[in-house]
Amino acid sequence: MSDIKSQFRTFIKSRSIGEMFRNTTWEMIECIAFIPVLIFIISPVLQLMINFIFPYDYAFTIDTVSLISCLTGAVAIIMFAGKKIVQKNKLTEVISENNAMFFFLVMIILMIISTCINGFNDYAIHGDSYRNESLLTYIMYFTIYFFCSSLIRSQKLKSTAMYTFIISSILIGVFVIINEFFSPVDLLSQSTTKFSALFGNSNHYGYYLTLTILISGAMFVHEKNNILKSLCLLNFIFNNVILIMNNTFGAYLACFMALILNIIILFIKNRKININAVSVLILFILISLIMTRWYSTIFANIYKMFSEVKNIPTENDNIASGRGSLWKCTIKYISEKPLFGFGVEGIKERLAEETNICDRSHNEFLQYTAFFGIPAGICYLCGVMCVFLRGLKYKLSLDGYSITALVASFGYLVSSFFGNTTYYITPFLFILLGLGLMGNKETINIKEDNINE
Repeated sequence: MSDIKSQFRTFIKSRSIGEMFRNTTWEMIECIAFIPVLIFIISPVLQLMINFIFPYDYAFTIDTVSLISCLTGAVAIIMFAGKKIVQKNKLTEVISENNAMFFFLVMIILMIISTCINGFNDYAIHGDSYRNESLLTYIMYFTIYFFCSSLIRSQKLKSTAMYTFIISSILIGVFVIINEFFSPVDLLSQSTTKFSALFGNSNHYGYYLTLTILISGAMFVHEKNNILKSLCLLNFIFNNVILIMNNTFGAYLACFMALILNIIILFIKNRKININAVSVLILFILISLIMTRWYSTIFANIYKMFSEVKNIPTENDNIASGRGSLWKCTIKYISEKPLFGFGVEGIKERLAEETNICDRSHNEFLQYTAFFGIPAGICYLCGVMCVFLRGLKYKLSLDGYSITALVASFGYLVSSFFGNTTYYITPFLFILLGLGLMGNKETINIKEDNINE
């Protein structure tokens, strides 16, 4: 810490812009880039605290968090660019370090073009009143939350991010349990949906539960400190129970598939089966079996899923709880404006009228494509894939935190096949993708600590 302070003092005493960037260190850039990451991770707890004083208003909290994130994120990006310039790094070298960001930048350009073509209406400027996602919000997902988190190589900072997420989810879960079994808690969401916690919808809480379950499950596998390992196990069990009560099957399926991916990643990396990773998957299944005594939702959903798959040739509109009709309509809209889409929320009213189900596609890949066009949708998919392919390329250097971030972000992506982006959950995906991104050949050999395999 004292070394960082001295670095900042040297930076402040710089006499010119060039000297300032020469005095900029990568440790300083990481510290600044970590601010947006940390403040968003604690945003649910901030909302919990705010609810003690003000009525439920998550939009105000995220607007405040976004403002701080934009300011600090912009500083980190400027420092990064300045450092690269004084180091005389070629553009091709910068792109090769983070090729995912290249695709995301192309996507941002396509989003702006789409908005120019479709008009800077109220949706593009402010977003709708429920999800609050404007064009700027989407741009922030990639530039602030993904890029800033991708600059973080410090194991201590990554550890802080993971355990802050775990502790935050435990605090929220405690209030959910109190609300369900003891006394109503006014500090939680005003949604009529059970088990939505601080969020406006139980599906949104399902996303959050997916991430915390997978983070704690993957961290349990790698953690060497017994106290922290016990904390990971406790959180894994605790939030698994809440997930089953939450009854969001897409989130449950995402956890199951991501826990399998955790086993596969460790097998590819170490050329052997990791017993702890297998044990976590078995524990996940055992919790489901035990919970069937009180909640039969999981196996009812599994039966329903297989029934829907069986009836796809004749009743495909009803698959995934009616999402089939949303997907069919969205694909039809994409075919009408394939190049630049309909803009932010451009299919909202039409989709709601034609399906009588929802005004969003309930598939984030289709949503991006319908809003901003097929090229933008392809760029999103390529950017996401680049993160995982880079992990595969540098598999021998994958540390525990990177594996944890990759597993958790994969779980989100599986769940996103059945869901929508939203302003207070989606940034978690981009933060985890960034934390899971492996660095270039020089930065990849970072100092390891007690979590690495």
